[in-house]
Amino acid sequence: GQAFGFDGINDFVRIPKSASLDAPKQLTIDFWMKADPSTPIGSRTAGLVTSDFYGIEIGAVGESNVGIEFYTSTDGGVNFAHTSDPTGQGAVFPAGEWHHVAGTYDGAHMQLYIDGLPWGQPRFQASPISPMLATSFVAIGSEDGRRSCGSCIGSRYFMGLIDEVDVFNRAL
Repeated sequence: GQAFGFDGINDFVRIPKSASLDAPKQLTIDFWMKADPSTPIGSRTAGLVTSDFYGIEIGAVGESNVGIEFYTSTDGGVNFAHTSDPTGQGAVFPAGEWHHVAGTYDGAHMQLYIDGLPWGQPRFQASPISPMLATSFVAIGSEDGRRSCGSCIGSRYFMGLIDEVDVFNRAL
């Protein structure tokens, strides 16, 4: 009964920038989510747990990636590695159900997990994740913390519930 509820319009949780949130060498993000049944996974772009150069988001039909994906950037946002498959397909599962989502980066590979099982193939990524910008923050339920992505701010809000968010500076 303590999950964050998001209306898909303008709600999000802001975690201020701190040195502990810059995780250049290793990273794990994990949480529970339940998408609102009126917004199936892949029907709209939304941030789940995001910052400038790392996060987990939902890509929508009509964009380059569809479904849930874990992303990182090692060059200040010029390029992003993501866990979608080569066709741009991320993880998709039914809305209206609780699912555990985790993304890990061990300094060499990125991997997305859904309900404790690896999703897709590990993505090679052997450079440190870029540090957050001075004006950035970690956002839960949106992509507003991605200050390096102007089009992400104010438009990518999640509709549903997110609970038990963890961000670790090590790969679990």
